[in-house]
Amino acid sequence: MLPKFLSKYGTVDTIEYLGNQNDLKTLQKGDLIFGAEGFEKGRSIVIIEEQTRAITNIHGITIQQKEHNVNKAIYVKCCLDYLRNKGLIDLYAVGGNGGSLAQKYWEVIPFPKFDKTKQNEIAKLYHNVELTYNADTFTLANFLTKDNEYNEQAGIYELDKTAKQLKEILNQSIDNIVNDRTVKIKFDN
Repeated sequence: MLPKFLSKYGTVDTIEYLGNQNDLKTLQKGDLIFGAEGFEKGRSIVIIEEQTRAITNIHGITIQQKEHNVNKAIYVKCCLDYLRNKGLIDLYAVGGNGGSLAQKYWEVIPFPKFDKTKQNEIAKLYHNVELTYNADTFTLANFLTKDNEYNEQAGIYELDKTAKQLKEILNQSIDNIVNDRTVKIKFDN
């Protein structure tokens, strides 16, 4: 999971697979990856689900916490995203070629001190932990209604995940049509 493959929304645009025989440190639920170098610095993502073989490189600062609190990581991500959108992340960075924002310079970053309730409210915009995409109840007749109900409460993470699932269903359906096979659309994979 390289910072250059992250969107400005905190989603993964490209997946790259690497082979390595070494026992590498993998990313864990609640980790925050922050792209700290170059001209696109400031892109970030929070690991929402348990990972078994996901890693990052040196250009991505991995911020880990003992309690693996996803909402806390998302809150920090959202604060960093706001500063990036305002152009402040670039101002805090040092050095040439886009600069670097190593953790030793983070003391200048102003993080708002919202209470836990407000932090969780902000985090919900990225990931709504209470929401489940019950695709096994979807049919072609009720899809739009059920999908819209879900989307109204979904965070960025859920919207990206379900869009990728639906794209896979669509691609499989198109492949079946092109190859003159029966098209069966199932939403529960």
